[in-house]
Amino acid sequence: MGVSDGSMTRFDKARDAALEAIDSMPIGSATAVLLASDVVQGAIPSPPFDMNLARRAIRDAHSRPRH
Repeated sequence: MGVSDGSMTRFDKARDAALEAIDSMPIGSATAVLLASDVVQGAIPSPPFDMNLARRAIRDAHSRPRH
């Protein structure tokens, strides 16, 4: 995910796509935010109806090296 095309890393592109997906969801939707590498980790405690919480979790996420 750290590979860059010169302007954006794959992780940055994935983050933008996730934010676009949230923005396209109907009002009242719930979503989960999962970060995955060699392990999967929930970025928020449960699927919230608060899309701002999901957006914040995505914006705050960072690419992590593989273990």
